[in-house]
Amino acid sequence: MKFIAKISWLTALEGGRTNDIPFNTSKYAPLIRTEGSSRNWSLVVNNYGRVDDITTIAMIYYLASESAPDNLVVGLKFDLYEGNKRVAFGEIIDKAD
Repeated sequence: MKFIAKISWLTALEGGRTNDIPFNTSKYAPLIRTEGSSRNWSLVVNNYGRVDDITTIAMIYYLASESAPDNLVVGLKFDLYEGNKRVAFGEIIDKAD
């Protein structure tokens, strides 16, 4: 199942990415962490719209959807990690068609 999320990216000064935000790619798959979850899962993040310099709108879905938990819902807040480095936080705002 795919969802639309609003994602706020940490700047390099805040400890976030030093490279540009990945845009219009289906190959970017950071780890997602949600409150109450004991495991990390790879999440495909396809940023396709910009709200401002550090905020994007993205289509998101689990990379291994057949074995991933069924916990993505509208209103869910999450953090994105590249390894152990937190690079963004966001919220699911809608279901994708």
